[in-house]
Amino acid sequence: AIGYVTIRDGIGKAFVEGTKWYEVDFELRNGYITEAYCGCPYPGLCKHLLAVAITLSIMSKKGDLDLNRDVTLIDATRFWKMIQHMGQSVTI
Repeated sequence: AIGYVTIRDGIGKAFVEGTKWYEVDFELRNGYITEAYCGCPYPGLCKHLLAVAITLSIMSKKGDLDLNRDVTLIDATRFWKMIQHMGQSVTI
């Protein structure tokens, strides 16, 4: 369950809800993820990385997302849950 994704100049970051919230860092080149790292304890390719890759692919194919542009995507419900879980305050 992805709460937040941002991509700027081909560098991306996502927060994915699993057992806990995990941070996924990735790099995009020509619409493909070329490097990726997840903060979860699972070694290698984990379900959090796959969730980000599948979501970006589906949104791109549907025309909802241009992977060659900067973008920020937020699932409002999950985002606020994540902020609450992290114990931080946010002012918008």
